[in-house]
Amino acid sequence: MKKSFTLQNILDKKFKTSEKIILADLIIPVERNEILPKGTTIILSSLGKLTIRKTIKEIPNDGKFNMHPLLLNNLAKEKGITSNYLQWFFGLKEINDYISENATGTVFIKVPQKIIYNLLIPVPKYNFKVASTQEIVIKKEQSEFKILIDQFYNDYLINLGKGLYSTCIILAAAITETIIYQLLIEEGVDKKILENDRSLGLGKLIIYLKLLQLDCKLDIPITHLVELQKKRNSVVHVGLAIKKIKIYGAEDLKCFDEIIKHFGI
Repeated sequence: MKKSFTLQNILDKKFKTSEKIILADLIIPVERNEILPKGTTIILSSLGKLTIRKTIKEIPNDGKFNMHPLLLNNLAKEKGITSNYLQWFFGLKEINDYISENATGTVFIKVPQKIIYNLLIPVPKYNFKVASTQEIVIKKEQSEFKILIDQFYNDYLINLGKGLYSTCIILAAAITETIIYQLLIEEGVDKKILENDRSLGLGKLIIYLKLLQLDCKLDIPITHLVELQKKRNSVVHVGLAIKKIKIYGAEDLKCFDEIIKHFGI
């Protein structure tokens, strides 16, 4: 019997305590042949499969391959929902299964627009603020942290597609280090202290979180941070690697999923 995937069951299981917003309220309607900016998330249906990716350059919304462009609006930005985050969300197996079950066709898969636009998108629990003017939060689209995370995450997705999970763990740890570094600065830690700490890495950043009790204050998934740190260490440190050779798989990246659920990406 074919398993039935209901959106509510998926969200209740994976995002029970998260705020959720309907996708249609997070995107800007795009007219036919309108130019999509670089970095727009698109869902493509072709050759018997669904593909979720970001545009690497400006392209027209020409309607080919049953394309659904997801151009994010200001509400999405205020909630910390980025193109990377949408790409991660749609890449989750449960969400992909749900969309596939509601698709039609065999050679050219078609997904009804209402299925896409009616999806409830869970909001990351921690929302980064870059600057504020007269109490209005200003989002800095291309901060140094955002640029670095984009580079790491693009490499992460490439390696994930190739099944190179050990490399994914290293990149996931690098992304997480960047997120925690940014968080510490936002929470009042002097940037010079972090810059001058020559032993700074994910493990040390976790210690900072605990010393400042930010793990409790911000309900940070510290156990998942520690799990990712240990896996990263086992990959990059020869002494640990040769003691216990481990072949990593997709299951080993679930701790990173929990980190993205909390912070976005």
